[in-house]
Amino acid sequence: MQRRREPGNEHAEAASKEGVLKALDTSAAALRARLGESLVSVQKFDVPMEATTPSLDALKAYSMGVAAAAPRAIPNPFPT
Repeated sequence: MQRRREPGNEHAEAASKEGVLKALDTSAAALRARLGESLVSVQKFDVPMEATTPSLDALKAYSMGVAAAAPRAIPNPFPT
């Protein structure tokens, strides 16, 4: 994984599709710290994405399912 630092953003590259979630997790923690979040807070709320799934394909499928179901799952409190 290669990381490049720029103010306000984080860049990471994974060697394979299986490494994408780990690279994203590492970049998110680094960006949060650089934007001023305390190290204690970053560590406290840092939940590795692997805790959910190590599979990028599974995460993508789950996200698509949630997005497809969301409009039906949450009723609009202001009907037109």
